[in-house]
Amino acid sequence: MTDNEALCGELTQGTVTRVLWEKVSGAQLEELLYGLLDAMGASRLVWRAGSASGITATDGGRDLEAVFDRPSPDGELDRQMWWAECKGRSGTVERGVVQQAVLDASARADIDVLVVATNSRFSNPTRDWVDERTRSFIRPVVRLWDRDHLDRLVQRYPTVAARILPNSLTNEERLRMLVTRFQELGEEPTSVDLDFFWERREWMSSLESGLLSEAVAMFLYVEGVQIPRQRPWWQILSKPDIPPALVTALINLPSWLGKTDMPRPLDGMRVWAASGRILIASLFLLPEKIAPQLTCGIWDFVTGGEDVRDDPQQMQAWRQSVLVPILAFARNELLEPCSQDCSRVSADNPHEVESLRTKDVWDLLMAGEHKEADSFLVIESFDESCTVGVEVSTGCPLVVANELDAEEIVLSLHRVLSFRHKNPDGASSGKLPRTSGGMVVTMLENYGMAWRSSRVSESEEE
Repeated sequence: MTDNEALCGELTQGTVTRVLWEKVSGAQLEELLYGLLDAMGASRLVWRAGSASGITATDGGRDLEAVFDRPSPDGELDRQMWWAECKGRSGTVERGVVQQAVLDASARADIDVLVVATNSRFSNPTRDWVDERTRSFIRPVVRLWDRDHLDRLVQRYPTVAARILPNSLTNEERLRMLVTRFQELGEEPTSVDLDFFWERREWMSSLESGLLSEAVAMFLYVEGVQIPRQRPWWQILSKPDIPPALVTALINLPSWLGKTDMPRPLDGMRVWAASGRILIASLFLLPEKIAPQLTCGIWDFVTGGEDVRDDPQQMQAWRQSVLVPILAFARNELLEPCSQDCSRVSADNPHEVESLRTKDVWDLLMAGEHKEADSFLVIESFDESCTVGVEVSTGCPLVVANELDAEEIVLSLHRVLSFRHKNPDGASSGKLPRTSGGMVVTMLENYGMAWRSSRVSESEEE
C-alpha cells in the first residue's frame, strides 16, 4: 500500500466516511484547509508567514488568512477576517498550543475568527478553556476543527479531498469529478490520473456508457494529437457504448470546444483528434449499413427521431464546422497504414514503418503506437486499382483532397477498417477495375485539415 492509498479509510455508498488522518502530512493538511475555505466561499485567501524566510517561527507551519463577505439583513455585506492555523499532530493538541495561537491572533485587531485545525483531536482542558473564553465574548472567536469536524467538511466538499487526497473518493467519484472539471473549467487530468485509470481500464469498461464515453473522450484529448503509445483509450469501448460514444465525439466534445468562457479553453486540433479516434473505434464495431446513418444522422439519434434541428442551415453549419474536420482527421489517420501495400496510393510516410510488415503497421495503429508528423506527401495513380476494393473512380476516399459526401466517407472508412481487420497482411480483395487518368500529387498538412493537389496527365508522366 502506498502512502497515498493509506490516507483513506472505508468508503460506503459513494461518500467519504473517514479519512485516516494520522497518515495525513502537515503539508497536505495545509492544502486541504486552503481548499475547504475556498469551497466555503472565501473571497480572498492568502498564506501568511511569521518570518522573512516564509516559515512561521513557532511551529514551522503556515498561517492562512481568509476573507468572507456575508450578506446582512439590510442587504449590505458584512466582511469577516478569518485566520487559520494547522496543527499536524500524532497525539492530542495541548491547551498551550491553542493558547499561543489565540495570543498571536489577538495581536491583530482586524481578525474576527481564529480557526485552529488538526488531523488529531483537542484535549478536554483545551475545549473547556475555549468555551469559557467564548462566554466572555472576547474577539477573535475561536473555532476548533479536529478530525471529526474535518470529516464532515470533506463529505460536504468531496472534490476538495479528491484534489488533495485523491484516494478519499471511490474510483467512480474521482472519475466523475475529473470529467466535470474538464467540461466546466477545461482542467485536464494529470499524468497520475491517466496512469491510475488506465491500470483500471477493465473496471472502466463496466461503467455506464455515458460516463465511460465522456471519460474516454477526455483522456484522449489530454493525450494530444500524437497517437497515445501506451494508453489507447478507445479500446475500452464495446458495442453497447458506441451510440453514446458517437454522441460524445460528434456533439458533446465539440460543444465544449465552443465554450470560450472556460478558464482553460480547449484546443481545436486535440478535439478533432479525440473525436476522430472515437469515430474509428466506433466504425470497427458498427455494421456497415448502420455506420453512415448513425454517424451523419447523430442528431436524429439524440432527439429520438424528432426533427428538432429542422433548420437546414444549422445542420449544414454543424456538418462543416464539426463533422468535416473529424472525418478529415480520421481519413488522415488511416491513409498512411492503408497505403503501405497499395499500388494505387503512395504516401511519404513520416511514421518510419517501412521496415515493418503491413500487418505490423495495423497492429501498431490499433495499439496506438507510432510516431507523428503533421504533413506528408501522397501520390495517387489513377491507373491502379484499390487493394481494399472501395470505389475509387473519383479518387481514394482516404485522401482528403478527394471531395466526397459525409455518408460516402463514413461508408468508405468502415469498409477500409473492416477489410484491414480481416486482412491485416494486405491479402488480395475483390479489386474494382482500374481507372485511367494519370496521377495526382497531394501534400496533406495540419493532420489532413489542409492540402494542396496537382494533377499530372499521362503525357506529362512520359
